[in-house]
Amino acid sequence: MRTERSRGEAARSGEQVNEASRATTATRSSTPLIVIGGVLIAWWLIGKVLLALVAGILAAIALSAFTDWLIAHGVPRRGLALALVVFGNAAALGATGWLLAPEISAQIDELMQQLPQAWQNLLASLQRWGWGRALTQPPAAQDSLAMVTNATGMLGAGLHSVALLAIVGFLGFYLAADPEPYRRGLLRLLPPGRRGRANEVLEVIGNTLRRWLLSRLFAMVVVGSSTALGLWLLQIQLALTLGLLSGLLTFVPYLGAIVSAVPAVLLALTHGWMPAAYVVALYLGVHLVEGYLVTPLIEQQAVWLPPGVSIAAQVVLWTIAGVWGLALASPIAATLLVLVNMLYIEDQLGETAAVPTNGDADG
Repeated sequence: MRTERSRGEAARSGEQVNEASRATTATRSSTPLIVIGGVLIAWWLIGKVLLALVAGILAAIALSAFTDWLIAHGVPRRGLALALVVFGNAAALGATGWLLAPEISAQIDELMQQLPQAWQNLLASLQRWGWGRALTQPPAAQDSLAMVTNATGMLGAGLHSVALLAIVGFLGFYLAADPEPYRRGLLRLLPPGRRGRANEVLEVIGNTLRRWLLSRLFAMVVVGSSTALGLWLLQIQLALTLGLLSGLLTFVPYLGAIVSAVPAVLLALTHGWMPAAYVVALYLGVHLVEGYLVTPLIEQQAVWLPPGVSIAAQVVLWTIAGVWGLALASPIAATLLVLVNMLYIEDQLGETAAVPTNGDADG
C-alpha cells in the first residue's frame, strides 16, 4: 500500500515538475512578445518623448566618439575633451556659415522661386498625354479657413521641432559628459545574474549605433560634395544648395536619396528632358557608390541592416511619428536587430545570429 502511495506521489510530483517546466518554457517563448507589446504601448503613450531620447542618445554617441578620440590622444580630462569637441564643431560651423551663408541664402531664395515654375512646366508637359491629364487633375480648392488651419499647424510643428532639437542637444551633451552613471543605473534595474549579459548587449548596441552614425556622417559629406560638383559640371543652377540638401537627406537611407533628387530633376527639366536624364544618372551613380562602396567600407560588416528592414521601419515610423520617425527609423531598426539577435536567437534559441551585430570589432 505504501509502495503504491509513494508511486502516486512520485507521479504527481513528476507531473508538477513537467507543468513547471512547460510554464517556464512558455514564459521564455512569450518574452519577446511581451517586450514588443510593452514597447508598442510605451510608444503609443510617449512616442515623441522616446524619439527625443533616441535622438539624444545618437547625439551623445557622436560627441563621445570624438571625445574618446581626443582622450586617447592625450587630452587629460573628459570634460575638457568634450568642451573642445563642442566648441570646435561650433567654430567650424560658424566659419562655414560665414563663408557660404550669403551664397546659400541667395540660392535658397532662388530655389523657392524657381521650383513652382519648374513644377508648372512639368505639369504642362504631362498635359500633352491623356494619362498625364488624368494624373495631374487639380484637387478641389481649399477654403480660407482650411488654409489658415494648415498654416497654423505648420507653424506649431516647426516650433515643436525647434524645442525638440534643443532638448536633444542638452540631453546629448549631458549623456556624453558622464555616461557611466546612466549605464550603471540602467543595469541596477535588472537582477544581478542578468547584468553581465545586459552590459554586453549595451556595448554591442553602442558600438552598432556609433558605426552607423559615423558611416552616415561620412556618407553625408561624400554625397553632398559629389552631388554639388556633378551638378556644377552639368551646369545645373543652384548646385551648392542642391548638393547641401542631398548631403543632409543622406542621413535617411534610401528614401532620402529619392527626395533629394526631386528639386534637382525639376530644375533640370526647365532645360529639357536630356539634362534631367543626366541629373537622374548623376544621383543614381552617387548613391550607388555611397551605398555599395563608401558605407560598407566604413561599417566593415559590423552594422548590416537589410534594405527591406530599413525601408519598412521608415514607412512604419513615418506613418506613426512623422518626419522625426522617418529620420530615426534606421538606428531604431538597427537597435531592435541587435536585441532580437542577442536576446532571442542566441539566448533563447541557442543559435548563432544570422546577421552580424558587432563584427567583433571595437568601434
